[in-house]
Amino acid sequence: MTPLEQWKQLAKLENIEMNKKNNGRSENFGKKPENKGVYAAGRPRLSDIKRSKIAQDILQLAQKGLTAKEAARSAGLSVQQLNQKARRYQITFKGSNDVTAANPVSCSISGT
Repeated sequence: MTPLEQWKQLAKLENIEMNKKNNGRSENFGKKPENKGVYAAGRPRLSDIKRSKIAQDILQLAQKGLTAKEAARSAGLSVQQLNQKARRYQITFKGSNDVTAANPVSCSISGT
């Protein structure tokens, strides 16, 4: 038996064992990761705003009290593009009823 055939045979045995043990799913299926905190949804941390120029611009426009439509016009983006970027960095605008932003940003960025 060649090494390739041995490897394939071992893989078949491992697959059979996995199907018996976990019904074909990985060991971590259904377990919640530890230490994920608020950002478990894959959103960037507030410190990531410091590295993103567009996020800083959007944050400044939101802090000025502009609506999303006014901010989009000022930033040269469509309202949809602005809302996508704002939602990514958890920034809300005046008059926005966006409930997808878990923690709306209301802080200032210094040192940039």
